[in-house]
Amino acid sequence: MNPNSTNSRFKSSVSRYLAFIIILIPIFNFAQTNYDTIYIDKKWEECSKKKHKYIEIYKETSYIVNNKSLISFEVYDDKNVIQVTGYITDSIGSKQWVGLHSFYSKSGKIEAYALYDYHSTIEFFPEMKKYSTFLEECDTTYKTLYVSFLKNGHKRKLGFYSKDLKRICHWIRYNQFKNDIYYTTDYTDTTVRTKTYRPNGAIWKEESYLNGEKHGGWTKYSRIGCLQKLESFSDGKKHGPWRTYSKYDCHLKVEKIYDHGKLIKKTRNPFSK
Repeated sequence: MNPNSTNSRFKSSVSRYLAFIIILIPIFNFAQTNYDTIYIDKKWEECSKKKHKYIEIYKETSYIVNNKSLISFEVYDDKNVIQVTGYITDSIGSKQWVGLHSFYSKSGKIEAYALYDYHSTIEFFPEMKKYSTFLEECDTTYKTLYVSFLKNGHKRKLGFYSKDLKRICHWIRYNQFKNDIYYTTDYTDTTVRTKTYRPNGAIWKEESYLNGEKHGGWTKYSRIGCLQKLESFSDGKKHGPWRTYSKYDCHLKVEKIYDHGKLIKKTRNPFSK
Protein backbone atom coordinates (compact mmCIF):
# COMPACT_ATOMS: atom_id res chain seq x y z
CA MET A 1 0.00 0.00 0.00
CA ASN A 2 1.56 3.25 -1.15
CA PRO A 3 1.55 5.77 1.71
CA ASN A 4 1.87 8.65 -0.73
CA SER A 5 -1.52 7.94 -2.29
CA THR A 6 -3.22 7.25 1.04
CA ASN A 7 -1.60 10.35 2.51
CA SER A 8 -3.18 12.50 -0.20
CA ARG A 9 -6.60 11.08 0.63
CA PHE A 10 -6.08 11.66 4.34
CA LYS A 11 -4.93 15.22 3.71
CA SER A 12 -7.80 15.86 1.32
CA SER A 13 -10.30 14.79 3.96
CA VAL A 14 -8.90 16.72 6.87
CA SER A 15 -7.97 19.74 4.73
CA ARG A 16 -11.59 20.04 3.64
CA TYR A 17 -12.63 20.30 7.27
CA LEU A 18 -9.82 22.64 8.24
CA ALA A 19 -10.39 24.92 5.27
CA PHE A 20 -13.98 25.20 6.43
CA ILE A 21 -12.76 26.63 9.74
CA ILE A 22 -10.10 28.83 8.16
CA ILE A 23 -12.85 30.57 6.21
CA LEU A 24 -15.00 31.01 9.29
CA ILE A 25 -12.48 32.63 11.58
CA PRO A 26 -11.50 35.78 9.63
CA ILE A 27 -15.19 36.67 9.23
CA PHE A 28 -15.61 36.93 12.95
CA ASN A 29 -14.60 40.38 14.30
CA PHE A 30 -13.59 39.83 17.92
CA ALA A 31 -13.53 43.52 18.74
CA GLN A 32 -17.04 44.33 17.51
CA THR A 33 -19.24 41.50 18.68
CA ASN A 34 -20.58 39.93 21.84
CA TYR A 35 -20.22 36.46 20.43
CA ASP A 36 -23.64 36.46 18.81
CA THR A 37 -25.04 35.01 15.60
CA ILE A 38 -23.52 35.79 12.20
CA TYR A 39 -25.18 35.02 8.86
CA ILE A 40 -22.95 33.91 5.96
CA ASP A 41 -23.80 33.50 2.27
CA LYS A 42 -22.55 30.81 -0.11
CA LYS A 43 -19.46 32.92 -0.88
CA TRP A 44 -18.57 32.95 2.81
CA GLU A 45 -19.32 36.64 3.21
CA GLU A 46 -21.39 38.15 5.99
CA CYS A 47 -24.92 38.83 4.78
CA SER A 48 -28.49 39.43 5.87
CA LYS A 49 -30.60 36.71 7.41
CA LYS A 50 -32.65 36.38 4.20
CA LYS A 51 -29.62 35.57 2.04
CA HIS A 52 -27.71 33.34 4.42
CA LYS A 53 -26.38 29.87 3.61
CA TYR A 54 -24.77 29.23 6.98
CA ILE A 55 -25.29 30.46 10.52
CA GLU A 56 -22.39 30.85 12.92
CA ILE A 57 -23.05 31.06 16.64
CA TYR A 58 -20.23 32.13 18.98
CA LYS A 59 -20.28 31.83 22.77
CA GLU A 60 -17.90 32.53 25.63
CA THR A 61 -16.66 29.53 27.63
CA SER A 62 -14.91 29.01 30.94
CA TYR A 63 -12.04 27.11 29.30
CA ILE A 64 -8.57 28.62 29.52
CA VAL A 65 -5.78 26.98 27.54
CA ASN A 66 -2.21 28.31 27.58
CA ASN A 67 -3.50 31.47 29.32
CA LYS A 68 -6.03 32.13 26.56
CA SER A 69 -9.81 32.02 26.93
CA LEU A 70 -11.68 29.88 24.44
CA ILE A 71 -14.72 30.79 22.41
CA SER A 72 -16.99 28.03 21.18
CA PHE A 73 -18.66 28.14 17.79
CA GLU A 74 -21.36 26.21 16.01
CA VAL A 75 -22.11 26.27 12.29
CA TYR A 76 -25.51 25.37 10.85
CA ASP A 77 -26.66 25.29 7.26
CA ASP A 78 -29.77 27.09 5.99
CA LYS A 79 -31.86 24.07 6.94
CA ASN A 80 -30.63 24.36 10.53
CA VAL A 81 -28.56 21.16 10.27
CA ILE A 82 -25.36 21.20 12.34
CA GLN A 83 -22.16 21.18 10.25
CA VAL A 84 -19.26 22.05 12.56
CA THR A 85 -18.66 22.72 16.24
CA GLY A 86 -15.39 23.73 17.85
CA TYR A 87 -13.30 26.24 19.78
CA ILE A 88 -10.99 29.11 18.93
CA THR A 89 -8.91 31.44 21.07
CA ASP A 90 -9.85 35.05 21.66
CA SER A 91 -6.44 36.19 20.49
CA ILE A 92 -6.97 38.33 17.42
CA GLY A 93 -3.44 37.69 16.17
CA SER A 94 -3.40 33.91 16.44
CA LYS A 95 -6.96 32.87 15.57
CA GLN A 96 -5.89 29.44 16.73
CA TRP A 97 -8.06 26.33 16.64
CA VAL A 98 -7.98 24.65 20.03
CA GLY A 99 -9.76 21.76 21.66
CA LEU A 100 -12.39 19.46 20.25
CA HIS A 101 -13.87 20.08 16.81
CA SER A 102 -16.71 17.97 15.45
CA PHE A 103 -17.50 17.71 11.74
CA TYR A 104 -20.83 16.56 10.36
CA SER A 105 -22.26 15.38 7.06
CA LYS A 106 -24.90 17.35 5.17
CA SER A 107 -27.49 15.27 6.96
CA GLY A 108 -26.04 16.16 10.36
CA LYS A 109 -24.39 12.81 11.10
CA ILE A 110 -20.97 12.87 12.74
CA GLU A 111 -18.12 12.33 10.28
CA ALA A 112 -14.99 13.18 12.26
CA TYR A 113 -13.48 14.58 15.46
CA ALA A 114 -10.26 16.55 15.73
CA LEU A 115 -8.70 17.44 19.08
CA TYR A 116 -6.22 20.28 18.52
CA ASP A 117 -3.30 20.81 20.89
CA TYR A 118 -3.91 17.39 22.39
CA HIS A 119 -1.68 17.70 25.46
CA SER A 120 -3.13 21.03 26.55
CA THR A 121 -6.81 20.22 25.97
CA ILE A 122 -7.37 16.53 26.65
CA GLU A 123 -8.29 17.31 30.27
CA PHE A 124 -11.28 19.33 29.03
CA PHE A 125 -12.41 16.63 26.60
CA PRO A 126 -11.73 13.29 28.37
CA GLU A 127 -14.13 11.51 26.01
CA MET A 128 -11.33 11.57 23.42
CA LYS A 129 -9.04 9.44 25.59
CA LYS A 130 -10.81 6.29 24.43
CA TYR A 131 -9.51 6.92 20.92
CA SER A 132 -5.92 7.70 21.88
CA THR A 133 -5.69 4.39 23.74
CA PHE A 134 -5.75 2.60 20.38
CA LEU A 135 -2.61 4.45 19.28
CA GLU A 136 1.01 3.98 20.21
CA GLU A 137 2.77 6.68 22.24
CA CYS A 138 3.49 9.86 20.28
CA ASP A 139 6.07 12.17 21.86
CA THR A 140 5.47 15.17 19.60
CA THR A 141 4.75 18.22 21.76
CA TYR A 142 1.96 19.68 19.63
CA LYS A 143 -0.35 17.27 17.86
CA THR A 144 -3.95 16.88 16.78
CA LEU A 145 -5.82 13.66 17.44
CA TYR A 146 -8.02 12.85 14.46
CA VAL A 147 -10.69 10.17 14.08
CA SER A 148 -13.15 9.77 11.20
CA PHE A 149 -16.17 7.52 10.91
CA LEU A 150 -17.99 5.47 8.30
CA LYS A 151 -21.69 5.92 7.60
CA ASN A 152 -22.44 2.91 9.83
CA GLY A 153 -20.75 4.66 12.77
CA HIS A 154 -17.66 2.47 12.82
CA LYS A 155 -14.23 4.05 13.05
CA ARG A 156 -12.59 4.67 9.68
CA LYS A 157 -9.23 6.34 10.35
CA LEU A 158 -7.43 7.24 13.55
CA GLY A 159 -4.14 8.98 14.18
CA PHE A 160 -2.20 12.16 14.92
CA TYR A 161 -1.44 15.19 12.78
CA SER A 162 1.38 17.65 13.33
CA LYS A 163 0.81 21.40 13.47
CA ASP A 164 1.44 21.65 9.72
CA LEU A 165 -1.06 18.86 8.96
CA LYS A 166 1.42 16.07 8.33
CA ARG A 167 0.58 12.63 9.62
CA ILE A 168 2.88 11.62 12.45
CA CYS A 169 3.46 8.62 14.72
CA HIS A 170 0.94 5.79 14.53
CA TRP A 171 -2.14 5.65 12.25
CA ILE A 172 -4.86 3.02 11.94
CA ARG A 173 -7.25 2.33 9.08
CA TYR A 174 -10.20 0.08 9.96
CA ASN A 175 -12.07 -2.56 8.00
CA GLN A 176 -15.40 -1.06 6.97
CA PHE A 177 -17.41 -4.18 7.76
CA LYS A 178 -16.03 -5.65 10.99
CA ASN A 179 -14.42 -2.51 12.47
CA ASP A 180 -11.17 -4.40 13.00
CA ILE A 181 -7.79 -3.12 11.83
CA TYR A 182 -7.19 -3.18 8.08
CA TYR A 183 -3.73 -1.57 8.07
CA THR A 184 -1.45 0.54 10.25
CA THR A 185 1.16 3.12 9.32
CA ASP A 186 4.04 4.44 11.41
CA TYR A 187 5.71 7.73 10.50
CA THR A 188 9.03 9.30 11.41
CA ASP A 189 10.71 12.32 9.82
CA THR A 190 12.17 10.16 7.06
CA THR A 191 10.48 6.74 7.16
CA VAL A 192 7.04 5.24 6.64
CA ARG A 193 6.22 1.67 7.63
CA THR A 194 2.91 -0.03 6.88
CA LYS A 195 1.32 -3.29 7.93
CA THR A 196 -1.78 -4.71 6.24
CA TYR A 197 -3.87 -7.31 8.06
CA ARG A 198 -6.22 -10.08 7.03
CA PRO A 199 -9.75 -10.22 8.50
CA ASN A 200 -8.56 -12.78 11.07
CA GLY A 201 -5.96 -10.32 12.39
CA ALA A 202 -2.94 -12.04 10.84
CA ILE A 203 -0.38 -9.90 9.03
CA TRP A 204 -0.74 -9.98 5.26
CA LYS A 205 1.87 -7.45 4.04
CA GLU A 206 4.65 -5.25 5.44
CA GLU A 207 6.15 -2.34 3.49
CA SER A 208 8.63 0.45 4.23
CA TYR A 209 9.75 3.72 2.65
CA LEU A 210 12.68 6.06 3.16
CA ASN A 211 12.25 9.65 1.99
CA GLY A 212 9.35 8.54 -0.17
CA GLU A 213 11.24 5.67 -1.87
CA LYS A 214 10.81 1.94 -1.32
CA HIS A 215 13.46 0.87 1.16
CA GLY A 216 14.28 -2.16 3.26
CA GLY A 217 12.45 -5.47 3.36
CA TRP A 218 8.93 -5.92 1.98
CA THR A 219 7.12 -9.08 2.98
CA LYS A 220 3.89 -10.82 2.09
CA TYR A 221 2.31 -13.77 3.93
CA SER A 222 -0.06 -16.50 2.79
CA ARG A 223 -3.44 -17.20 4.33
CA ILE A 224 -1.92 -19.97 6.45
CA GLY A 225 0.70 -17.58 7.83
CA CYS A 226 3.73 -18.66 5.79
CA LEU A 227 6.10 -16.14 4.30
CA GLN A 228 5.12 -15.93 0.63
CA LYS A 229 7.38 -13.16 -0.70
CA LEU A 230 10.41 -11.22 0.46
CA GLU A 231 11.49 -8.20 -1.55
CA SER A 232 14.44 -5.94 -0.71
CA PHE A 233 14.93 -2.32 -1.77
CA SER A 234 17.46 0.46 -1.36
CA ASP A 235 16.42 4.00 -2.27
CA GLY A 236 13.70 2.73 -4.56
CA LYS A 237 15.85 0.13 -6.38
CA LYS A 238 15.85 -3.64 -6.01
CA HIS A 239 18.76 -4.45 -3.75
CA GLY A 240 19.49 -7.63 -1.84
CA PRO A 241 17.54 -10.90 -1.76
CA TRP A 242 14.18 -11.42 -3.43
CA ARG A 243 12.56 -14.69 -2.44
CA THR A 244 9.37 -16.48 -3.39
CA TYR A 245 7.98 -19.28 -1.24
CA SER A 246 5.56 -22.08 -1.97
CA LYS A 247 2.01 -21.45 -0.77
CA TYR A 248 1.64 -25.19 -0.23
CA ASP A 249 4.58 -26.16 1.97
CA CYS A 250 6.12 -22.72 2.72
CA HIS A 251 9.49 -23.80 1.29
CA LEU A 252 11.69 -21.49 -0.73
CA LYS A 253 10.96 -21.70 -4.49
CA VAL A 254 13.09 -19.01 -6.12
CA GLU A 255 15.76 -16.64 -4.87
CA LYS A 256 17.12 -13.65 -6.78
CA ILE A 257 19.94 -11.38 -5.66
CA TYR A 258 20.00 -7.77 -6.83
CA ASP A 259 22.68 -5.12 -6.58
CA HIS A 260 21.13 -1.63 -6.86
CA GLY A 261 18.64 -2.72 -9.49
CA LYS A 262 20.83 -5.23 -11.33
CA LEU A 263 20.10 -8.96 -11.12
CA ILE A 264 23.34 -10.75 -10.25
CA LYS A 265 22.15 -14.23 -9.23
CA LYS A 266 19.09 -16.46 -9.52
CA THR A 267 18.53 -19.91 -8.01
CA ARG A 268 15.51 -22.21 -8.00
CA ASN A 269 14.67 -24.94 -5.51
CA PRO A 270 13.89 -28.08 -7.59
CA PHE A 271 12.17 -29.79 -4.68
CA SER A 272 9.65 -27.07 -3.90
CA LYS A 273 6.05 -27.47 -5.00
